Amino acid sequence: MSDKKKRITAGALAIAFFLIHAAALVHAGEYYHIIWSCHLGCLIVGIGLLNRLPWLYAIGFFWLTMGVPLWLLNVLTSHDFMLTSTLSHIGGIIIAVYGLRFEKMPRFSWAAATAGLAVLGFVSRLVTPQQANVNLSFAVWQGWEEKFPSYFWYVVMLLTIAAFTFWILDLTVRRYQAKIR
Repeated sequence: MSDKKKRITAGALAIAFFLIHAAALVHAGEYYHIIWSCHLGCLIVGIGLLNRLPWLYAIGFFWLTMGVPLWLLNVLTSHDFMLTSTLSHIGGIIIAVYGLRFEKMPRFSWAAATAGLAVLGFVSRLVTPQQANVNLSFAVWQGWEEKFPSYFWYVVMLLTIAAFTFWILDLTVRRYQAKIR
């Protein structure tokens, strides 16, 4: 199979993973959970791969690399689990890493991913119910309230950690890609 077909197949698979989980969330009456950054990361990795949009692909890649470990932590510490979420998280991150073969990481894509998270938090606050706390857009994560009595500083901390993590990952990925090309 040619690289083009592999890239298109990977992109289509990522979109299918997103759509399957989205359908399960709609069926469960929890449609608003589909805009968590990790789910959208899976979708935009797919769109980026299908359409050769490296900036979009990179944002999805970064969102998944941060979202998947947090999702795993949530799965291990709560009883809130949907089998289809495995597709958008585990399947999504596998496709995102595989996609590094096809899409070069653009410079400063870490900044775009961080800015995108900030915008997504704002949008989540506008369109999702407060009790769902999608993308932590309303409150400090349950159990962290004592450490962060101010929601504002909590968001500043989250975006700072995201920016630093994305920056380090950006440098690492671009060095790796320079060596293999």
